[in-house]
Amino acid sequence: MKQLSENVWEFDPQIYPQLLWVSVNPTEEEQKQFLSTYTPNGEEEEDLNVELEGCNAVVYGVRKKDNKRTGSMIVFESKDTINFDIVAHESLHVVCRLCAYCDIPYDNDNHEHIAYLIGWVASCCKKMKKEYDNRS
Repeated sequence: MKQLSENVWEFDPQIYPQLLWVSVNPTEEEQKQFLSTYTPNGEEEEDLNVELEGCNAVVYGVRKKDNKRTGSMIVFESKDTINFDIVAHESLHVVCRLCAYCDIPYDNDNHEHIAYLIGWVASCCKKMKKEYDNRS
């Protein structure tokens, strides 16, 4: 775990080629460190522009500008929205994105890696929340 800025932490799963960033309501300046890689119409990547209206959390596919590393960013609206339900929900989104990126199949007979990864993402969220809580 590496804290990149006041509201953004970086995690490296080591055995998978994408990183995970976890954040709490990142500032505009913090968002400028990333490009959004979600381009549904084949559009060019653009600066990350977090939209949380009506959401407690959201997952973005991102690329870090300085080192070109790709991965997922979970953005929580506030520290209070980091709870079991929301972390589990967002963790699955991250894992589905990672499996799609790596072309890793999963089904009823092949899902242990999914369970492991969901636990890892949830653990990262827990570590970030603990660090965030320790600041106050």
